[in-house]
Amino acid sequence: MKVYPSYVYSHNQLAKRCSQPQFTSAKVAYLDTTEFLREDFDWMGFVNKINNIYKDEAKVNVVSYACSTGKETYSLALAFKTQMRENSNKLLPIIAKDIDSNCVLKAKRGRYKISNQEALRLDSLGGKNLYRYIDIVDDGLEKYAFVKDFLKRDINFSKADICQDIDTIPTKNTVLLCRNFWGYLSGQEQVMLADKLAKLLDKTCLLAIGSFDRACGMDRMLEERGFKLTDIPFLYRKLK
Repeated sequence: MKVYPSYVYSHNQLAKRCSQPQFTSAKVAYLDTTEFLREDFDWMGFVNKINNIYKDEAKVNVVSYACSTGKETYSLALAFKTQMRENSNKLLPIIAKDIDSNCVLKAKRGRYKISNQEALRLDSLGGKNLYRYIDIVDDGLEKYAFVKDFLKRDINFSKADICQDIDTIPTKNTVLLCRNFWGYLSGQEQVMLADKLAKLLDKTCLLAIGSFDRACGMDRMLEERGFKLTDIPFLYRKLK
């Protein structure tokens, strides 16, 4: 999947955003900004990396925090299904959690208004089999995506705050998505969460963050705690 540079904020833009009061206070308004196959991440490279690393494993835990309304999680499930086929079963169901109960409800419904770019990205990934998982409807004014039960059943959505829920994360063979929310945490919460993840996860685990997180300095914080960036941007592997 191509990463489109026009979408990704510059480091300075995001760093400025991170310094705004709503992102530096412990009490923030959590935003539900999300897209299908969000363009700050190499989704196909991610799936290929997972397939290669865990090819001999019978079960892999895939956990996503701050899943928002579910678009990224459905994107990942769709990529697993279309690219890995029967091998995707060991990665499912994906455990997806968000702090906002309204976002969780929207995710479970799986009904979205989407942009033209999102529709094109979904079509590019799903191809002729997309209809098995998602219906794309164009009423002439707007485009909509309706996730089918066949894909919904591969994700368990629930409400949770990662800062309080972290001890439930499996410590081995885990792919953990913590994307584009670190800037909403206080500095103390960032350090606490990074420390706990470093102690919790072993070398069989992968950790994915986002462009917003890197602009807030999380790449350095993770590297200082034993995570190494892979050849996939924003994807880290625990060294030991």
